[in-house]
Formats: sequence, C-alpha cells, structure tokens
Amino acid sequence: MDSLSYIARFRQIKNDLRKNHNFLVVGIDVSKNSHVACMTDALKHIHQKKYRFNNSANGIDSMIKTTKTIQQKNNKKEVIFALEPTGNYHKPLANYLYVLGYMVCYVSSVAAKENRKTFDGRWRKNDPDDAYNITDLLNQGKIMFYDLEHQKQFKQLKPLIILRKKIQKRLCSLKVKIRNNVFAQCFPEVDSLYRNIDNPEVIAILENFPAAEQIKNTTFNTFYTILAKTGRMTTKKKQRIYHIWHEADSSIGCSLNAAMKIEAAFILQDLKLIKQQLRKIDREINSICSASQDYKLLFQIPGFGPIYTSIFLAVIKNIKNYNHCDQIIKLAGLDLEYSQSGKYHSKSRSSKKGNALLRYALCGAVNGALKNKFFKVLFEKQLQKKGDNKDSRRILKVKLAVKMIRIAYAILSKKEPFDIEKIKLNSVKEPVFIGREG
Repeated sequence: MDSLSYIARFRQIKNDLRKNHNFLVVGIDVSKNSHVACMTDALKHIHQKKYRFNNSANGIDSMIKTTKTIQQKNNKKEVIFALEPTGNYHKPLANYLYVLGYMVCYVSSVAAKENRKTFDGRWRKNDPDDAYNITDLLNQGKIMFYDLEHQKQFKQLKPLIILRKKIQKRLCSLKVKIRNNVFAQCFPEVDSLYRNIDNPEVIAILENFPAAEQIKNTTFNTFYTILAKTGRMTTKKKQRIYHIWHEADSSIGCSLNAAMKIEAAFILQDLKLIKQQLRKIDREINSICSASQDYKLLFQIPGFGPIYTSIFLAVIKNIKNYNHCDQIIKLAGLDLEYSQSGKYHSKSRSSKKGNALLRYALCGAVNGALKNKFFKVLFEKQLQKKGDNKDSRRILKVKLAVKMIRIAYAILSKKEPFDIEKIKLNSVKEPVFIGREG
C-alpha cells in the first residue's frame, strides 16, 4: 500500500475511476458457499463475465490469480474489489482481500436494485448479472467506503452492540409473554398497575403467585412479607400491594393449569438468564470504552449515556474519516429528503436512509438530554415559537438530534471538553439539505 491512508486512497480512487482507465474493477456477488466475480475496466470491456469460486482461502486465491493474470495482460495499474453486503457472508471475504492489500468497497443494496433495471428495462436477478451490476456501479463511482481499518480498541465494539440489541429484543419478547400469556389469563387486573412488567414486585408475584386464585388463598401478611423483600418500602408501594391482594379476591382470572405453571417457570428462567447476559455484555463494553478519551469526552454531553456513547463510537469509529459533521448527519439518516419540480416543492422530511443503529442512539440521547434543565428550557422556548403540538415536538427533536451530532463532532475533532455555556438558543439549526439527482 502507498503512503496515503486507507480512506484517502478510497477518495482518490473514487474521483479517478471515471477518468482513469488503468483500473481493473471486480464486482463480486456474495453467497454462502460460493461467490461469482465479474472483471471489467472503466471502458466497460468485460474481461471475465462469470468466475465462480468457493468461499474458502483456496477459492479466493484462485480468483486473485485469475485477476492478476488479466491485470498483467491488459497493463492495469490497480485492482478494485466491490461487494454488495449479504448478511454476514461478505465479511470474511472483504477482510481476506484487505489483509492482502487490496482496496475493497461496497455498493448500496438500494442502488444495486435500482441500477439493475437500467440495463434493458427489465428486472432480472441471477448471480452473473448481479456481479456485472456491481461492476457497473463501481465504474459509475457509486461506491461506499468499507471501513476495514478502524481503531483496534473499537474493533469488537459494534459486534457487542449488535449482540446486545438482539438480547434486548429477547427481553422485550419475554415481557410481552408475561403480559399476554400469563397475567392476561391468570390475573388480568395486575397488568395496568405496572408500567414496567419486569418490576421486582411483578417478578415476585410471577414466581410465587402466578394466578389470582393463589393470592386469594393467601393471607395479606404472607403476601405482604414476600413483596416487601423486593426493595425499599414506601407508602405508595404499600397501597399497591394491598390493592393487588384485594383485587385478587374478585379477579376474573382463569385457574392455573399445568401449561401456565410451566410457562411461567420457563419465562422466569429466561428472564434471569437474559439479564445476566446483558450485565456481562455491558461490562465488556465498559472495559473496551473506559480507556478511550473520545468516550470520556462524549460522556459529558447530556443524554449520552454508556450505551448511546458506545453506539456512536462503534458506528462512526474514527472522527478523522469525516470532513464535516454533515456527513455524520447523512449517515444517521437525518438529512432532509424532498421533491421539487417547477413550482412544486414537497414538504421535506428526514430521509431515514442512514444507519438505523446510530439513529436509535441519537433518539435516545435526545430523550435523555431533555431531562437536563438547560436543554429542556431551550426546547420549551423553541416549542413556544413553533406551537406546542405533536408535529412541532417531533421536528424539534430531529433538530436537537442534529445539534447533538454537531456538538459531538466539534468535541471529538477539537478534543475539548463539553461546555454547555457555548450552546446558544438560536444554535439549533435546521437539518442539512442534501439534494438528490434525478
């Protein structure tokens, strides 16, 4: 590799692709067991229409050998590989090529789908055509940066974040089962009393009295003693415990059968296991991020908790890869999308075409920031100008998310601590307009 950084090389190649004919471009359609490569150049001369190779080191090496032969025969300066992301199957291939020193990029699945129709006005899909479609996008310069050179300390961060999200979904699924499968049948009255169904009191009820008839046959003192162990006792909690015990006497809940009892036990086991897994993942994430100066800087921003800060760093990786904060705004899918033709101009809205994980973290950070006194006052003053309604709140939250990105970008770029006094009321700007061709 030359002295340029990986992203600088990518930018240079992207600019030179359409005017420099010394590149051999290879589009690879990825699948589970084997891949198909199509090898062309900038003039769209097809050197190899269909080259199928196994998803193994020997298979990739044979493809590279064929590529080198074509490269030498046609006096091409460099080989560029492009992939269309397919599940997780493309990751080992991309990493293998990167380690060997090749430039690897990827094409958007949306762009690949739309570009396929431009060949003959038909929508056909097969492996050789998909590989050629990727090379066509590559020749047009419609490629995206594949970050294979991220900081070592954050290499494992994104997989951990994704794993945590999967386990969090399982936790939500269990909460739904508690509401809809157990209490909906055995004690429907208890559901409305708890906002969080994994409340320690609910778990204690599920563990000891999954059905209303069991509470009905229990004295209040016994019931109170068991639920009193779930945490600090308050007047409100005492009233709630008595209310549950009293409601059980006239409950319309069904009698507990063997299936319900077994399901309740299984749910409790899964709930304990999942919470244990989440704690383990959180410890691992914390151990990775705790040594990072960027993590400490972002953590100072109101709303940026441990998880949201970790997600932000896992997605953007190196702040030096971005020339302007608008690039991160676009990555988050908070850039504005609109349609304009003649005198007609549609209402603009967030594109939501970016990284969903980053957008989720920013939405969570905004909700957290609004609990901060300064941000709350700023938000309410802007809301008074716009009018307090559902649409105004939604628009202002998007603006605040954009402002969060600008703050984070400034802090990470300058390596300066967060200073809330520098944020002015009129500094909450509209999201950037990023026009689209066509």
